[in-house]
Amino acid sequence: MLPVQTMPPSVERQSSADAATAMSVAVLHDFPPPPLESAWRKLLCAVPLPSHYTSPEYFLEPYFEGKRPFAILVLRGNAAAGVLTGFHEGDEVACGLPTRPQIQIDPAADKAAVLAALALGLEREAQGAKLLSIYSWEWLPLDPLLDLGYRRRELVGNAVLDLSMGADKLLRQCDNRRRNRIRYGIRHGVEVSPAESREDYETFYQIYAQWCAAKRTHCYSFETEDLAYRTTGRNRLLLLARHEGKIIAGNVFRFFPNGLIECSRNSSLPEYQSLRPNDMLVWRGVEWGCEQGFPLMSMGSSHRFLREFGGPIVPIIRYRIDRTLLRRHDRREQFVDAGRRCVAKLPPAWENRIRRWIGKEIPSGW
Repeated sequence: MLPVQTMPPSVERQSSADAATAMSVAVLHDFPPPPLESAWRKLLCAVPLPSHYTSPEYFLEPYFEGKRPFAILVLRGNAAAGVLTGFHEGDEVACGLPTRPQIQIDPAADKAAVLAALALGLEREAQGAKLLSIYSWEWLPLDPLLDLGYRRRELVGNAVLDLSMGADKLLRQCDNRRRNRIRYGIRHGVEVSPAESREDYETFYQIYAQWCAAKRTHCYSFETEDLAYRTTGRNRLLLLARHEGKIIAGNVFRFFPNGLIECSRNSSLPEYQSLRPNDMLVWRGVEWGCEQGFPLMSMGSSHRFLREFGGPIVPIIRYRIDRTLLRRHDRREQFVDAGRRCVAKLPPAWENRIRRWIGKEIPSGW
């Protein structure tokens, strides 16, 4: 273990040196002080695809209450060479999700050295956690972590749209059914515009709460949602679908300026879904992203609705260390994989029936 130096409150720092480069690791638990914030933002200007959850605004998110969010910043002198953000979930420390990587590395830096420093900071933050997970896009492999004991697994990933193609070409790229439903919504008077007033946000929250109840998923309080829009409004867009003036659906997009835009959440009134507001909301978000000059849009998943907007499925790679007795998480995953292989050998009708019975669409849903 390398010596620990004194840092400002909520920041721990370790120093390491190798034959080529001296690096330091800052572990943050709150919004960074000005020098570190400046270094962090300069890093985001250097990476190909900065994202909201790899920016300092990560600490403004209200959704991690009780999960002890953190960021690990690797520094070379006063410059940042990499950043990894994450949170605690029981006995697991997760740096991202299967649908959302949360890591950036300066392309000009020594990747192996940066990853070694990030892993060192993560070990200190984990403090005996049994499961450590780091997620990355296929285009940013982290295989040097394998030498540190991590195991690599390729996940399905997300549908991703290349917004540099422009809206017209992207519309032609859509599946015929998706394109027809977008046009159907337009013909039948579905209008999409950003939320502007508190009443807009309150109305959407009621739709969101009903959606969560119907899906039996966790519903954040209105206070939490309101705080998210107020504190990260420059990195979050809520588009609302209206019919005859009534708000019938909404879609949240999360983004970092000039970086990655992500589909975050969708909710709609069931009785209006025949008007195709959800298709309209995603498509208007794509148009907005093209207008704003975002390079890519992550659709946030890979299920059929999102695949039909035409983007390729980009795998997400998970690197994980399982320190439980007999590596029970790895064993459980191996058991599930064996079951999936057995199901895949069945006739298609039976395979689809079994997947519907256990709640798994092909591929997995949200």
